[in-house]
Amino acid sequence: MKFKSCNTEPCFKQKKDFREEQCSDFDGKHFNINGLPPNVRWVPKYSGILMKDRCKLFCRVAGSTAYYQLRDRVVDGTSCGPDTNDICVQGLCRGALYSRPDIKSSIDNNIQKKASHQRKNSFKMW
Repeated sequence: MKFKSCNTEPCFKQKKDFREEQCSDFDGKHFNINGLPPNVRWVPKYSGILMKDRCKLFCRVAGSTAYYQLRDRVVDGTSCGPDTNDICVQGLCRGALYSRPDIKSSIDNNIQKKASHQRKNSFKMW
């Protein structure tokens, strides 16, 4: 199965990557885990995650090495990691093909948009 961006317009640069935004949705939620402060801040965990688990949402407690799986899967379109252009689709890491190679890097770096922007960056399967 291959995926391709249906939108070929350059994307706006984001301050946070999409995985970071998904982790920050849990800021202040400590899930009754002992030792976590009530104002806990969550950041993405990239290193040490198995290849098969790259589309699960693992977040680390900011300023700590402690990390937890906060969701079974990231939002479709989230990058599989900082070292790849592949994206997560339905919980699996998939290669992405683009209609216009001249804007590939712009889309690669910013394909992770919030759900409200996903209608602009939708994917086709073939």
